[in-house]
Amino acid sequence: LAKVEVYESKNLKKLFNKSKNTSYFGSLFHDIMSKIESKNQIEIVVDEFFNRGLISDSNKNKIEKMVKLIFDNKELSQFFESKQNVFNEREIYLSNNKVIKPDKIIFHSKEEVSILDYKTGKPKKSDDIQVVNYVSDLEKNSYQVREAKLIYVGEKLEIKEIIKGDKT
Repeated sequence: LAKVEVYESKNLKKLFNKSKNTSYFGSLFHDIMSKIESKNQIEIVVDEFFNRGLISDSNKNKIEKMVKLIFDNKELSQFFESKQNVFNEREIYLSNNKVIKPDKIIFHSKEEVSILDYKTGKPKKSDDIQVVNYVSDLEKNSYQVREAKLIYVGEKLEIKEIIKGDKT
């Protein structure tokens, strides 16, 4: 009986560590993206995380490729080339003491915004719900949301439009 318990405990530990590593990688990716404002900062920021021992050499290369996929995508260029007020991981205080923190938000004006949210895992319904809730919360607070996108980053880039921006 004791061997079975140890075996089960080891399996649970392995599963926990895999989940922990996956979420750690996602957190690191978000931290790195929050520090990068322009394409010329990609290698500098990723090197900083590597030099501090926060990412391995293989993850360094993987993250650089993932970040470049985002920055090189024409559909996302406004989030990285905009001269407007663009904020990474910024808390936005709304009415009813509600605070939201999209991965990236552009304030086109005092009333109009666009939001971008990154995910490093497999698509889940809760991801859509999170972005839809950001949009809803912003609209309840008199913001017009021009565009809302959900980005899945991995070997390739998948862009999901929650609210499609004007092409005019």
